[in-house]
Parts: sequence; structure tokens; C-alpha cells
Amino acid sequence: GSAGSYRDSNRTAPHNLFVHLDTLAPKVKKRTTPAVGLFARTDNYTWSDIGALEPVAEDLVSRVTLRYSSVETLTWTWSKNDKLWLRAESGQPFVTPEGTRIGAENIVILMVKTSASGYTDSAGNRVPRTTLTGSGTGYILVAGARMAVTWSKSKLSSQIMLKDGGGNLVNLPVGRTWVELIPKTGGKV
Repeated sequence: GSAGSYRDSNRTAPHNLFVHLDTLAPKVKKRTTPAVGLFARTDNYTWSDIGALEPVAEDLVSRVTLRYSSVETLTWTWSKNDKLWLRAESGQPFVTPEGTRIGAENIVILMVKTSASGYTDSAGNRVPRTTLTGSGTGYILVAGARMAVTWSKSKLSSQIMLKDGGGNLVNLPVGRTWVELIPKTGGKV
């Protein structure tokens, strides 16, 4: 119901919510400083491209299943040919309205705290409130490999810090990145 937003009746929820940028943009405050990325970066730990990751054998994975709740599960499957993680929901390929499979080079999975928001969706299911401050565990998926990480974010306006097992800040390779926020309670990777 917000000014500038609308639903496309030709698509199914939740993938039918859009905005009219010409209505919304004038209401947004102009920034005087450049935006920073979602993730903190360092100069001394990086993969220059997707092929630069050389994981140890136990970190190689071809498929990851994420359970948000008892009724919501999805998978990401590594496609060596496409050099992408391909998404599926309820066992069905996740595609654009035109039928193109949706994928990403990087998947960031963060285990997060959730609580009751006091809202329900149109089917009557409780909508959780996700807390994306504090710290937790997670994984980065890149090029058919998995890296366990810890994450931290001190305040809402802070960048997310991803660190490896040695406490080193990890940079993500350049590419499309999908972030999955999995509930610590009730969720599973």
C-alpha cells in the first residue's frame, strides 16, 4: 500500500511486488557520500575471480539444502557448465517469468536470530522478524565449494564482516551474490 508500490496480478506472490521508481525516487533522501557495499572487504584476502578458489576436498559440494521452517525448503545446486549455483524451491527450478533459470556465482548463508513480528501473511502464516545485527555462523558457497565463516554486524548501518576459521576477513569473488538468512531456531543447512 505504500506510495509507488504495486502488485502484478500476472505473477504469484511474493514475486509480484514492484515499485514505480519515478514515484518512489523523489521521496528518497539524496546521499552526499557514496554507498558502501553490504560486505566489508580487505586487500589481503581475496579471490580474484571465481576460478581462483582452490578448496580442500572436504569443502567441495554440489548441492546445498536450506530449511527455513517445517514448510519452506529450497536448494542450490552447482552447475559446472553454467558456473552458477542454480536455485530450486519445492523441488522446482526457480525461473524468471520468461523461463530463465535463476542462479548466482556466490551464495552467502547466515544463521540469524528471528522472533515473532506480530504479523501474518495472506495465508495466515506467522511472519518472522529477522535480526541482522550481532554475530553468528554461516557459509559461503563459491565455484562448487563451501567455506564455513563467522559473521558480525555491529549496527544496522554497518557492513557485514565475514571471517574464516582463522579470523581473517574474507572477500567474496566478483559476481552475483545471493544472501540467505536462515533462522538459528528451526532452520537448517
